[in-house]
Amino acid sequence: MKCTCKTDIEAKLLERLKGETPTGSDHAVSLSNYGMVLVENTLTTRPYTVANTSVTMPKKGGGFTQKRATMNMFFSVCPYCGQPVTGDSATKDKWIPVETSLPDSEPGAPEVEFFSPDLRNPTTRWIGMFREGKWFSCGVEVFNVTHWRHLSDNPQGPWSEEMEGGAA
Repeated sequence: MKCTCKTDIEAKLLERLKGETPTGSDHAVSLSNYGMVLVENTLTTRPYTVANTSVTMPKKGGGFTQKRATMNMFFSVCPYCGQPVTGDSATKDKWIPVETSLPDSEPGAPEVEFFSPDLRNPTTRWIGMFREGKWFSCGVEVFNVTHWRHLSDNPQGPWSEEMEGGAA
């Protein structure tokens, strides 16, 4: 990963734990849900979440059955700071922090891809527009957008290389 969020957060949590339990010993903190994945022939660490799915399906002979599946969804961006986690610097350069620049907000401007780690949103990555100081996708306002990029910057489409393998 390019950022140091994991180690920074672990250090802060360890410091807090030691402050809350000063008489204890052998304090330890470790963030889980970080896995090793092979990306572009390089073994790298990426954050992930576990997705549990279930669906009730009709049986051929009548009745219903519950089908369940569990999968790991690896993030293509850090869930804490929003920086891309891929080792490819060209991919990293495509994402523009909103503090640096904002996309064209005029009506008729092309849609952009944007990222928001805000848990009020149902997902972290969107395709939409920036209008009157707000981010929208399919008419829904998206909160706390941290990065964006032009769709034309990614010739394979919005959910290409870093989204393959189930990244969120």
